[in-house]
Amino acid sequence: MRSDAVRAALSSEGTATNAALYLLLRAVDRFTEANHRAPGTESQDCEADVPVLKSLCTSILSESGAQSASSAVSDDLLGEHIADIKQSAVTDV
Repeated sequence: MRSDAVRAALSSEGTATNAALYLLLRAVDRFTEANHRAPGTESQDCEADVPVLKSLCTSILSESGAQSASSAVSDDLLGEHIADIKQSAVTDV
């Protein structure tokens, strides 16, 4: 990712949500690779994964040179992702 393109996508009203979701998906990939499970799939404390994902998003932005956009993925968006995973796990059972 190029830092100027990332910053532009995250700051534009028309592309900010899509860019944040893309960033979140990259963070989920890293989380899954490191923990051998998807975030939100541990039954005891799914909310504990939110700060880890937030940290991974910040790390990805930093690696791309776009650390000034580190607040691009809101806690609400992260929480929604975790809630979606929890809901799909319940309906899959």
